[in-house]
Amino acid sequence: MTDRVQQFEWVETWDPDMGHVAEILKDGKAFFEDIPGHKTRFAFGPKKANWILTFLVVVKDFVNSEGRLPGTEDDPKSMQMLGITLNWHARFTKSGVPIPHPYLELRKGKYSIGFGRQKAGALLEFENKLRQFARND
Repeated sequence: MTDRVQQFEWVETWDPDMGHVAEILKDGKAFFEDIPGHKTRFAFGPKKANWILTFLVVVKDFVNSEGRLPGTEDDPKSMQMLGITLNWHARFTKSGVPIPHPYLELRKGKYSIGFGRQKAGALLEFENKLRQFARND
């Protein structure tokens, strides 16, 4: 039996309420990772694309270190740049059970976007498209 390779796809659309929207699909479907408080689709606009680019070096470290970051003994670990806060979480709790699933959350005010290693890896795969899309901001 061989491992099936996941296929990621970058799709851009226009939403009358939200404007430009980018979505990363996995195997042609909505991309879901079990991360608390985050949506079943991995879709975002140009502002959040710029947030991701602000912390792209950290996202790369997160992917390359299998979900760890330098100095991540504390959970959550936070850092801030340009008014955007990045939180690294080693785990979350679901129905009272700790789930050892590291994820990153970017937050500015009441808005946020979160992703685990799979979505972070997909973002890196589409880095050039991400940069181009962010110019729509």
